[in-house]
Amino acid sequence: MSTFVERKVTCPHCGVDEERTIAESLNGPRVPDVVDAILGGRFQTFMCSGCRGEYVVDSPLVYLDFDAGHWLHMFRREDEANWAACEAEADRTFVQTMEVHAPPMVREWAARMVRRTVFGLGALREKLALIRAGLDDAALEAMKLDMLRRTEAFSWRPEAPIRLVAVLDDGLRFEQFDSDDVVTVPREWLDHVAAAAEWASARDAVAAGSYVDIGRTAGVVATV
Repeated sequence: MSTFVERKVTCPHCGVDEERTIAESLNGPRVPDVVDAILGGRFQTFMCSGCRGEYVVDSPLVYLDFDAGHWLHMFRREDEANWAACEAEADRTFVQTMEVHAPPMVREWAARMVRRTVFGLGALREKLALIRAGLDDAALEAMKLDMLRRTEAFSWRPEAPIRLVAVLDDGLRFEQFDSDDVVTVPREWLDHVAAAAEWASARDAVAAGSYVDIGRTAGVVATV
């Protein structure tokens, strides 16, 4: 079941308050139009009735897919600096919802679910794109480390994450927050990082918890 609530939202451009319909939880298979909106970068994008400016609301939500076995707990993008505390909160929420206060059938589902902690709609979009394409997110994050070494378009800035925005037939398209640069790289690059033994330690490092992201290895990234 998906849950939507009416919530007062303030326009970041002019300060006008308006009631908006905001998602608190999404059951992916039941709301394919919403999933498409997330993948298309259109989800929870509103136009202010005052200044006519557009803005995005990325308030916390939980995305789940019982059929495929995915649980994605999204926090606000600005909370990523506190990822360890948020990861712990997401883990507690999962245990309480899917195990402690759940019937036996749901507990069986919980045992096979892949959990992820993400920050902002860009990160949620990235995970859903990878899930739809059947690609490994740990390998993708490890590949971003290599991208930072080999390409000049992107730089390591914790406040401006690099995100996958599209999976193409023969490539992967990336953008960096607060940048107009778009980079498309060959799919073979990801295939190599996913399979190569020399990338195993990097894959393990970025996937040491439910927050699978180069952000958890910030000290390493800063020296790339």
